[in-house]
Formats: sequence, C-alpha cells, structure tokens
Amino acid sequence: MKGRTLLASLGFSPEFILKRIARDGGVERLVMVGLWVEKQSWARVEDAFNSIKFFCGKVGVECVLERVVLGRGLISQLHSILRREASWRTVELFLTGGPRIVVVGFVVAGLMLDSRLQDRVEIVVWGEGFEGELRVRLSQLSKLILLDEVERRIVVKLAQSPGGLRPSEVLKELGIARSTFYKKVKRLIEAGIVIEDSGVYKLSPPILEIIK
Repeated sequence: MKGRTLLASLGFSPEFILKRIARDGGVERLVMVGLWVEKQSWARVEDAFNSIKFFCGKVGVECVLERVVLGRGLISQLHSILRREASWRTVELFLTGGPRIVVVGFVVAGLMLDSRLQDRVEIVVWGEGFEGELRVRLSQLSKLILLDEVERRIVVKLAQSPGGLRPSEVLKELGIARSTFYKKVKRLIEAGIVIEDSGVYKLSPPILEIIK
C-alpha cells in the first residue's frame, strides 16, 4: 500500500476517515470530497475536515479537501478528481460515510475511466454500525457489469460451486449449446473472470472473493 492515495467521501463526521488513517501507515495523500449544498452545511464539512487535517499533520499525511457541487455536472466533477488521482498513483476509493449521492457518483465516475486507470483503483467500503469490509477492484467490477446474459448465468453458476464445474455440469443446469458455452467461457477466461484447470472451470480468486 506504499505510495497510495486515499480518496474518500466526506460528510459531517470525521470518524471513519480517522479510523482508516490510523489503521496503517500506507497512505501518503488523503483527498476528501465533500458536497456543497449551502453555506451552513458546508461549514460542518469543513469542521470535519479540520479535525482530520490536524491528525494528518501528526502522522505526516498530505491532506486536501475538494468541493463538488450538486447538479447535472456532479459525475463529471467526480470523474475529473478520480482520473487525476489515479494518474499519479494507486488509489483506495474509501466510500464509507459521506453523502450517498457522492458515494454512488464515484462508482459511476469510476466506471467511466479507461481500463489502465481502473486497474489502479480499489473501492473499499466499511460497515457503518457493524464490523465488515468490502474490497472491489474497479477493473473487476467493470468486467462484471459488461457481461451479457449468458455470461452472467455462467458466472452465477460457478459462484455457487467454488470448487469448479465441468462443462457437462454447466450445460445441464443452464440448457445452453456446447458451442455457446465454449465461446462464452473463452471470453470469461480472457477477461480474468474464469480459470480452467484440468477440464474444470471455476471463478478466478479475485472474482470469487467479490461474489462468493
């Protein structure tokens, strides 16, 4: 995680970002993105930022607050920030806390990045009010979204059998032609979603980690 930028959605509370920064020393730059709605609410965002900035000064992390404005250009603003940060170094997109519209907007903006930059972004979400963590490489999420109907059915079936399945088992369950199966599974292998081992097909470990 050395040299990583932490790009985080920020609301009125500094709690989750402070916990994330304290967890390890691998973050060099922290960019927080707050949503401007009106002056009074923005002052609360700035208060949260100042608390985090004070802590960042103690641990030697560069700390920046970016403002985005609600409206039709929101996705474009978030895309510009994410593209800039991913062009410099790997990015952990920490989407715990903060306005939900910014959280969802960041995911949409990330899917608009080119594949080279998507490979440098990992989405991280913590449970709010309970222990739990979800980590998803943006490039892997993008590949899953682009699956067609048959490919999705194959992936779901393989997810139900982590140990893998032979072609005959998949064909029996899904009722698709053998030629269609091999055509689709070839594409899935090329995309890094499926692996083949001695005639058994299974999801690749990174994909299985996401959807198991």
